[in-house]
Amino acid sequence: MCSRTFAPSSTLLHRPPKRRTPPGSSQRLGSLLRSQLTNCGCNCVALRLVGKCCDQGGICAEMFKHGGDTLETLLLDLADGAFARVLQALRGDGIAHIRRCSGPEEIGPITIIPLLYKLFAELVHGRLYPLLDRHHNKDQAGFRKGFGTVHHMFAVSLLQEQCHEWQHHVWLSALDFKKAFGCVEHNFMWRSLADQGVPAGYVSLLQNLYSGQTARVRTDCMSKPYDFQRGTKQGDPLSSLLFNSLIETVVSKFKQKWLAKGCGLKKGATDLTQLTNLRLAGDILLVAATLRQLKAMIEDIKIASAEVGLELHPDRTNIQSNVERGSGRPKEANVHVDGMSIELVPYSGSVKYLGRLVSFDRPHDVEIENRIRSAWKSFMTHRAELVDRQYSLASWLRLFDRTVTTTMLYGSATWYLHTSLKRRSEEHKERCCA
Repeated sequence: MCSRTFAPSSTLLHRPPKRRTPPGSSQRLGSLLRSQLTNCGCNCVALRLVGKCCDQGGICAEMFKHGGDTLETLLLDLADGAFARVLQALRGDGIAHIRRCSGPEEIGPITIIPLLYKLFAELVHGRLYPLLDRHHNKDQAGFRKGFGTVHHMFAVSLLQEQCHEWQHHVWLSALDFKKAFGCVEHNFMWRSLADQGVPAGYVSLLQNLYSGQTARVRTDCMSKPYDFQRGTKQGDPLSSLLFNSLIETVVSKFKQKWLAKGCGLKKGATDLTQLTNLRLAGDILLVAATLRQLKAMIEDIKIASAEVGLELHPDRTNIQSNVERGSGRPKEANVHVDGMSIELVPYSGSVKYLGRLVSFDRPHDVEIENRIRSAWKSFMTHRAELVDRQYSLASWLRLFDRTVTTTMLYGSATWYLHTSLKRRSEEHKERCCA
């Protein structure tokens, strides 16, 4: 998308539609998006998709990039028509199952969406993003401009250092949902959008896009069409907005309750400085001062998420603390919350959060050693090319920087380096380049 962000127009529907698809609503939405496409240009919108393969219709992003004024005029005329029906016809019905790791639970569905649908969905995304972003708390860093993984990694690093310096107890719980994007209930998504100020016209448009959906699974062959009524489409530009909106509703339902009870860690004089959770899309890290507070917070999230179709993954949810044995730490290796057994990580243990190993015992040493191991793994993956002397030095350096160096320096902005750790990282680079 282009860098310009357009405020929602006052000409949108002010009254809820009396029917599911009110007469003329798609034309009014099409006119609004026509103005956005005129200002952005289809070339600018398609730049985000350049370099990708063609869709099932044989259309690639380079066609939009080099289509010129003629193609842009045709798209503008299309946007002026029945926009909702156009998007519904273009939404596609193919789902490819991609195996990420070993095991049947690690097969991820990716929706195969026509490129023309993605182009117009990007325009709808540009309209809805400023409306929803103002309702999202700073705890959420997923799919938001100006936020990223490094912000949460830095917050966790500061939390570890300050609690160690001031001898404060802290309890953390990293929550993971089972197939989060594919299990959410649609009705709760539309309710979340309405509660966060999205006009009824856009809610009706999205309802029409998700109603009566069919899909076919493509592995080595194509399955028969089947209906599905849950989840967001991974690969759809609108999925991130819909999921973030739903998660915001789930957490905000209990956040005021947590603040009133004094849950979390208070770092200032107001509730704005009281840290209760960090979120990156569906990855939630709960923060509490006592184990009792943390168990109550996990139970609240478990109940609220079950209402919208989400389920906590007990094998990937864990609890971690800087409290050592004999200072209020339970002797059991697991903590039971509402019938679910959650692993209690030992004080010297570590948990991976957003790619960073979080440990209260030598936190920076543990993370840098983790980065060195990951960099060596990346080096061995590309070993055949990196040890081949037929490649030029410039090509070798470009490959090395884009694989080994980027892996090694992931999250380096949050490191606290002393002399020995700096020497350790330099030795790793020298061994790779030898």
